Amino acid sequence: MLKPPPLFFIGWDYTAPASVVLKQALMDPEFPWKAMAIVHDVLLTENVDTIPLMQTDEFLARENSSNTNVLLLVKDGVQRAIWMRRIREHGLRLVDQGELLRGYAEHLARRKMTRSLGVITLPQAFDDTAQRDLQSFTGRWPDPLSNHTFGAYLSFLQSGLIAALSAVVTADALEHPFFMRKDPYAEAFKAIARNGVIWEIADTRSAFIEQAVVHHNIGGFTYGFSSFSAGSVQAEGTRLAFLLGGLGIKPALSSLHASDTTVRQDHVGAAAAPDINADNKFVRIDVEEPVAVLKWLDHCTENLLAKVRLRRPSDLLQCLGAFPIEQLSLRCDRPGPAGLELTFAKLQSAVVDVA
Repeated sequence: MLKPPPLFFIGWDYTAPASVVLKQALMDPEFPWKAMAIVHDVLLTENVDTIPLMQTDEFLARENSSNTNVLLLVKDGVQRAIWMRRIREHGLRLVDQGELLRGYAEHLARRKMTRSLGVITLPQAFDDTAQRDLQSFTGRWPDPLSNHTFGAYLSFLQSGLIAALSAVVTADALEHPFFMRKDPYAEAFKAIARNGVIWEIADTRSAFIEQAVVHHNIGGFTYGFSSFSAGSVQAEGTRLAFLLGGLGIKPALSSLHASDTTVRQDHVGAAAAPDINADNKFVRIDVEEPVAVLKWLDHCTENLLAKVRLRRPSDLLQCLGAFPIEQLSLRCDRPGPAGLELTFAKLQSAVVDVA
C-alpha cells in the first residue's frame, strides 16, 4: 500500500469556521494525504489535534524541500505574495484545496464510500453526472453575475481547482448582526412586503435573523427558526429568545420532517411555529434537502425571497428543473464546493435592478 503524500499547511487558521471541511477530512484514515505540519511565523502552541506546528524559518531551512507539497491558506494579500515568491524560490509544489477535495472524492467514489464533512458530503459534492447535465444551462441565467458565477462553478467542478472560483467570489466582509450585503432582491422584497415571516431553516443558525432585524424590521414581520433537528431548534431558540427578547420579539420555532412528497413542521415547546401560510416570506435555507423545502414554501407563498445554500451540483440541477431560471440568480461567497448561494425571487409587481 502506497504511503499518502506529505502535506504542509501554510498560515492555516485551524480554528476558523471555514476550516471545518479540511479538519474533518484530515481525521479520516481514507484521506489520501498526510498532514505534516502547520507553518506560521509565530507559534503559540506545539500542535493542534496532533498536527505539529512549525515556524516559517524552520520550514524553509529544511533539507530537500524541493517538490514539498504545500497548501497556502494565508489570506493577507501581502503575505500571500511573499509566500508565492518563497514557493518559487524553494521549488515547493503548491496544492489547491479543491484539488485535495476532488482527489479525496474520487478516492471515496472508487471505494463506494461516503463522508460527511460538515457543510459538504463527498463524493456527492463533485457529482460528474450532474455537472454534465448542468452544461445545458450555460449562458441562460438572467443576469451577468449569475452567468459568470455559473461558468466558474462548472470550471471548478471539472478541474477541482478552487482558483477557478477566485474571480467570482463576492465574500461578505464578515458575518455580523450589524452588517448585511446590499442586495437588490432584499430591497425589492422590502418595498412590496409590509408583513410576513423572516425565517431561517438550517442545521445551525447564522446571523441571518439578527441582520434582518436590523436591516428589514419594518414593524409587521415575525421571525422564526426551523431545523430538521429538534435539539438544534431548542438550543437556538433559547439563544434567540435571549437576543431578541429585549426588542419584544418572540421567535417562532419548529422542527421539520421531510418525506418524498412534502415537508411537515411541528411545534417546539411553547413557542409558536412560523406561519407557513404567510403571504410574504424572506427565508434563508441551509439544509441537506434544500429543494424540497423551497418547493414547500413556494406552494403557499405569494411573495417569496429565499437565499439557498447549495451543497452539491445535484441541488442546483434540481432547482433549475423545478423553477423558471428567470426567478433564480447565483453568487459565490466562499471558495469551495459549498460556496454557492442561490437566490429564488418570486416577487409580485416588483422591479429588481440587478447590475
